[in-house]
Amino acid sequence: MKRKVKAILILLVLCLSLNTAGALPPPCTPEELLDTSEYAVEGKVVNVVCGEPYDSNECKPVAQEKGGFEPELFSNCAATLLISKNLKGNHEAGEKVVIPYVRVDRVCRGGTHILPGSPTRELTVGSDIRYYKSKQCRYWNIERIEEPGSTRG
Repeated sequence: MKRKVKAILILLVLCLSLNTAGALPPPCTPEELLDTSEYAVEGKVVNVVCGEPYDSNECKPVAQEKGGFEPELFSNCAATLLISKNLKGNHEAGEKVVIPYVRVDRVCRGGTHILPGSPTRELTVGSDIRYYKSKQCRYWNIERIEEPGSTRG
């Protein structure tokens, strides 16, 4: 009887830890982004360079499906940002700063994604962004800046 109770308790603890481990942390507030950042800047992406795609190891095949599984592929990238505004730190307008990020090259097919996964972005030359160098808020450290008068669609 004691073994059954121990086994049930162990399974319960494992289930609870798996459910909470898969959750993303809550979004950082603008204040938290600034407070936790080494520096924060706004500017335009002037260059993007990416490495070779690799398996993210964040997608696993569905047991029932045979064949057709394609793992998720990531690339380590770096965007060069021409700074237009300094929000925190020692960077000046007109300087360039390199921003590392991870891009999804191929989404998970025939499998299930493991949450929360790595924070990924898609940056393109000409994008206006706000970047916060913050490890704590890494899921929300890059924001696209909307042009005045532009509409989302």
